[in-house]
Amino acid sequence: MKILEFSNVSKQFMDGDIKVNALKNINLSLFKGEFVALVGPSGCGKSTLLNLITNLYSPSQGTLLFKRKDINLIKDNEWVDMLQNEIGFIYQYYELIDCLSVYDNISLKLNSDEKNIDILLNRLYIESYKYQKVKYLSGGQRQRVGVVRALTNNPSLILADEPTGALDQENSELLLKTLKDYSENSLVLMVTHNEELALKYVTRVIYMDHGEIIRDIVKESKDKEEPIKEKRKNKFKLFSKKLGYKYLISSLKTLKIRLFFLIGSGCIIFLFISFLFCALSSASTYVDNTYMYTPLYTVFDLCTYKEQDQDLLKENINNEVLSKLINRYDEVTYRENIDILLNKYIYQEITYENKVISNVKIYTLPNNIDDKVIVKGRFIQNKNEILINELFMSYFKDDNPLGRKLEVKENFVYKGKEYVSTHTKEIVGVTKDSLFNQNNEIYVSYVEHLDYLKNNGISNELSYFNAFFTFDYQLVINRPSEVSKVMNNIKKNPYYRNKENIPSHDYHFSIVNNIAYEEKEMFSELIEVVSILVYFFILLGLIVFTIFSSYVLSSFVLEKKKDYAIFSQLGIKNKCIYLLIIKESLLISLSMIFLGLLLFYLIYSIVSTIIKFKLTISILSIIFLILLYFLQCLISSLLPIIQLRKMEMGNILRYE
Repeated sequence: MKILEFSNVSKQFMDGDIKVNALKNINLSLFKGEFVALVGPSGCGKSTLLNLITNLYSPSQGTLLFKRKDINLIKDNEWVDMLQNEIGFIYQYYELIDCLSVYDNISLKLNSDEKNIDILLNRLYIESYKYQKVKYLSGGQRQRVGVVRALTNNPSLILADEPTGALDQENSELLLKTLKDYSENSLVLMVTHNEELALKYVTRVIYMDHGEIIRDIVKESKDKEEPIKEKRKNKFKLFSKKLGYKYLISSLKTLKIRLFFLIGSGCIIFLFISFLFCALSSASTYVDNTYMYTPLYTVFDLCTYKEQDQDLLKENINNEVLSKLINRYDEVTYRENIDILLNKYIYQEITYENKVISNVKIYTLPNNIDDKVIVKGRFIQNKNEILINELFMSYFKDDNPLGRKLEVKENFVYKGKEYVSTHTKEIVGVTKDSLFNQNNEIYVSYVEHLDYLKNNGISNELSYFNAFFTFDYQLVINRPSEVSKVMNNIKKNPYYRNKENIPSHDYHFSIVNNIAYEEKEMFSELIEVVSILVYFFILLGLIVFTIFSSYVLSSFVLEKKKDYAIFSQLGIKNKCIYLLIIKESLLISLSMIFLGLLLFYLIYSIVSTIIKFKLTISILSIIFLILLYFLQCLISSLLPIIQLRKMEMGNILRYE
């Protein structure tokens, strides 16, 4: 059965501007059962002829048939199957993967049978090295490993390039006898310089010189034509995960310093970005906690008014109209604004231990108040109890104002008559402060003070001034987290107008923002701006790191390109080789993420115990960063894959 047929095959190489004719018009037929020796001086074209058969090179002209199929026309999938199952190549320089064991190198023939491997290892006396890494073997031992790998699948065609070059006389004869036995059911084509030894075993000798066949001696004829029987195809296997990860881990260990530098830099960048996310999240949480849980944050002064005939007339809007204007929102209630009365008419002087306290503001608490407002102590339970803000605590040297008594002088005029009285108020709690708070603040009970004013004949009429904007009511938002949403919704109410946009002939209202709300909005906007800048620099940093890691990975690929060429010549699909590079990138990415998260947790734990300010971890941001790292590493693997696709595998094995 004819296995190989050369018809006018020539091959030229370019050496600079000079064309070198490696093969010239080769016409040759080789059959099953033949053990053929190619003999000739170095550089006569013997190895080139073998490499044409494995499609490492393509003929410059002519046709090469393998089992009556033109090698150049065989589809990629069919060809890799042939390299795996039909063709076994014994390389002159072994072409083994140094970081893998003997067994793993042989297993690169993906359909190899472990039982057959053991038989061959025993036959060639290297069974004791089965799990030894090949880099620790001698040249002769490596050569025998290459022989086992080539024969393990019982291929139809066995190609051997100087297989006895690294062997002593005894092992050379053992190898040739083994090839002789395999030639009974295969075609063995061997390049050799040891003509004398080869003649003892081969059935045919072909002499070459200057790229031409000068003599062809057939010792035993095997040219009987037989119908070609297709070898049963094994189900094609991808590069096994176990073998793939063995190769990756072993090869990565050889990179050492550069790998450590790449993982270390990636880990530091991951750590830095994580803390940036943490800082942004913490800043946002800090601003929320600082303002959302201050007593004044949810209370807004409300202005109601009516315009008629272009004259501004102050009218008190009744409850029915006010409900129509405001209470369409469940989160909102309204109340009379008695803070103006308390500050302008009632609380005239506040003293502690006979010393007048200046710059004091009186505020009434919302009906529903969050317990996070209280820093120390408890809520007010009656009219004679008060809360103070944190700034007020500076008056008390021991920083413990609870239980202290303040003297409050009440002085107001009603219907032309002046009223004066002094009351003692006990401090029962301390409230949070806003960042820019410049006043000593006292908080009193709204309900009890409203009743007190009404019982003493004092109503909200005292706040009806001739000025247009008078804050008759207060708008109270029950849930601090909903303030911004509710404010935006209220401003969409058709009855709402800005102070600058006075309406005509209808009831309307305006809201006067409180200082705490304005400060929070200002800081929130500032954090948003900073966040955009931070995200921009994070993205820029990741792009730079992606480019850097791409070039580092490319250097890894360049160092391991011979391994990839060997994989290719053993019939391992290109997509499996590319997948190895992607897996390598992902392993590096996982190392960066794992170390980065570990360091982040350790540093976070240490910092949290040292500083009082509580850092907030943004879990979503960390997850997003992890996904970004995986994406970055996938992108990083594209450059080495593109470089590998451009490489000529034949030239790699030829010159490396």
